[in-house]
Amino acid sequence: MNLTQREQQVYDLMITGVSQRTIAKIIGFSVRSVKQHCAHIFKKLDAHSTREVVAKHYIGLGYTNENGMPGAELLSKAERRVYDQLITGVSRKQIAAKIFRTEGVVCFHLANISRKLGTNSMLEIVIKHYTSGQSIEMKEAA
Repeated sequence: MNLTQREQQVYDLMITGVSQRTIAKIIGFSVRSVKQHCAHIFKKLDAHSTREVVAKHYIGLGYTNENGMPGAELLSKAERRVYDQLITGVSRKQIAAKIFRTEGVVCFHLANISRKLGTNSMLEIVIKHYTSGQSIEMKEAA
């Protein structure tokens, strides 16, 4: 992936879950500039959201976490299906299409997942899934 130096700075902060406003303060330029850099990153990575960029980053590095983040064992079977799709970075609409449910049902499950896992956003779930403790393993290069 060919990112400019500024795009790389934004990308490095983006994959940690930092907001665009905070990225702008850290790097020292406007939120509008950060949004433009994010748009370029999305285009170069063929991604539609920060969540998808984060998932692609960790998947591209070969990270796996078969058990999920701590608390994932408390999820119901339906919630686990949504969770398994969510960690790939796809949108609510795409999750609904993949599991053959309405977007409203997916939102209901996402609310329950967030409550059970103690998170505030779908991005936070994705980041914690790939960065949660010792259950992270690198896939062997085959």
